[in-house]
Amino acid sequence: MTIKVEVLKTASEKLFAHLEELGITEIPLDHNYHWVVDHEEAVDPTVKPELTMLGKLSDNYDVMTKLSSCDDVPINYHLVWLASLLDYIGHRTHE
Repeated sequence: MTIKVEVLKTASEKLFAHLEELGITEIPLDHNYHWVVDHEEAVDPTVKPELTMLGKLSDNYDVMTKLSSCDDVPINYHLVWLASLLDYIGHRTHE
């Protein structure tokens, strides 16, 4: 199996449009910290991941704000920071 970027792009556009249709244009940040698990452990079902550190969603959002408002070249790891925010939004706004 492969993951097509265009499929994810289209799906994410639909998801954000859905939030807007529901009138959700801002999401309160009620919980700022989140656990960060080593990626290799997270994708290995034979190993119980150890919690390695705390991350801050506000830091991740600051990175996304900077990326969206300047001409900086994105790096692929921006997707990891975005993913933590999307995870939070999905859990915070689920119907």
